[in-house]
Order: sequence, then C-alpha cells, then structure tokens
Amino acid sequence: MKSALVTGLRGFAGKHLCRALLDQGYTVQGIDRQGGATNDVQVIQSDLTDVAELSGLLADFQPDAIFHLAGSAFVPDSWEDPAATLDNNSLRTVNILQAARKTGWKGRFLFVSSSDVYGRAADEEMPLRETQPTRPDTPYALSKLTAEEFALFYLTDAIDVVIARPFNHIGPGQSERFVVPAFLKRIRDAAAAGESTIPVGDIDSVRDFTDVRDVARAYVFLAESGQAGQRYNVCSGRPVSIRQVFEGACKVTGTAVSIRVEEALLRPEGPSARYGSNERLAALGWSAIIPLEQSLADMWEELRGDST
Repeated sequence: MKSALVTGLRGFAGKHLCRALLDQGYTVQGIDRQGGATNDVQVIQSDLTDVAELSGLLADFQPDAIFHLAGSAFVPDSWEDPAATLDNNSLRTVNILQAARKTGWKGRFLFVSSSDVYGRAADEEMPLRETQPTRPDTPYALSKLTAEEFALFYLTDAIDVVIARPFNHIGPGQSERFVVPAFLKRIRDAAAAGESTIPVGDIDSVRDFTDVRDVARAYVFLAESGQAGQRYNVCSGRPVSIRQVFEGACKVTGTAVSIRVEEALLRPEGPSARYGSNERLAALGWSAIIPLEQSLADMWEELRGDST
C-alpha cells in the first residue's frame, strides 16, 4: 500500500487531498499546527520549525510521497507581515526538505506553490504557461518562488521534487476571506435582510477557478506521474470573469441582487487577468471534471447548512 505525508492537512486543499489519497488507497499521515485525527487519519501537531522533530517523523513513517501544502495562503496578509510570510512559506519548506535529506528519505516531494509567482502579466501573455518569466509582485508570491528554488536545490536521485502552481481554486470548505465564498455569503445575508445590492471589488477581472476536488486529484496525479524537477500549472483552462462568477452564484442561490463596487474591496496590486494553460499537465492525462456551476452549488449547499 502506498503512503503519503501531507503538511497542512487540516487546510482547505489539505482536507480534500486527504480524501483523494484515501480514495486511491493511500495510507495517510498529516502534519498541521493543530494535531488530532481527521477522516480517521492521524495528524501530528507541528509548525515545521524543528528539523530534528521532522526528521523523527519521517524516520518513523517513511512515506512514499510528501505533499507540502502548509503555509500562509491569503495574499493581503503577506503585506502585513512579509517576514512571517517568508518564514511560513519558504524557510519551513527548507526545514522539511532538510529533514528528508538528513534521514536519507527517498520518495516524491510535491511542493504546492502558486500561480501568483507569475505576477503581473499583460492580457496578450495569457494564458500563462510554465515557461512564462516569473515576476512576483507581492511578498506572498516572492515567498512561494523562493520556496520553489529551494526545493529544486534538494532535487536528487533520492528526493524527487515536483512543483505544482495552482491557480484560483474553490469548493466546499473554503474560507469566506476569499472572493467566491464571500460572494455567496453576501448574497445570503442580503436576501435575509431584504437588501437588493451587495458590495464587490473588481468585478471584471478574469481568473481561472478550478474546483478544489479537481485540484486534489491533480496533486495525486503529479505525485504519481509528474516529471522530476518540472513545474506544472494546475488550472481548469476555462477563464471566467468575476462578474460571470457572481451571475453564476445568483443563479444557484435563486437570488436576484445587483452589485455596487466599493473601493475598499479593490486590490490595487492584483492583475486584471490571470489565467493559465494546463497543457503540460493535460499532456500527462489529467483534466478538470467539475464545472463551475457544480462548485457553486456545492458551496451554496454547505453555506445554507451552516446557517440552519
């Protein structure tokens, strides 16, 4: 039976990755700031700062693959504390790789980076490909790119590094700090209060939203089929505007509300368009299967359940 160690297992994508791994017959162990058990999987409490502790965990479990998802994920927070972002996303990646090297661990190391490493790009440069120059323009993006480079330093015959660059992903369990669940919550609250409008930011920016369950499948797929030392975009290949997402959210909720743009919700550092090509990943045989409409419907059902 194959075995996997997942850092950040209690996070948004980590929970779905855990389920995908279990469904494919893996034995799973997690590492997270909060220990305990989830989905009948043991989760070791660790903040990834102690290399000796991590070395012991690897020596005991000896996973076939390590999926490194742990880290800071909310871009605006990186401006509030850039040093903490660099620590969480870069230095703690080094810690787990150093532990792997010290224990002589052999296996596939999947580092989950971010499409944010591409930074600002002109519309004519879309869709973004892995060969695109990186132009990190936030502390978060720089921390992820730094971690990528560190990970590749450890690429040896034993530590088999593959890098995933996910674009926006959505689905059940996502924090309301992110745009799509925030939309759904505002729509629900507006309907409950009898209001006809909701506040929004840049409604015409274009993104690629992939269901987190498809993203989790992609991570497992890359762990099994990705080429060592290679970077892979993880995205649906179906760009949509935020306005289209809002319209889809209104449809699944059965609510007719209008929008008003509020300057406080605009992100001046964000590009007007960022969407990717998944050709490199698709060439291996992966494709997204869950449509945006289904993602929105599932998120809405979860939100309704939380409010009852």
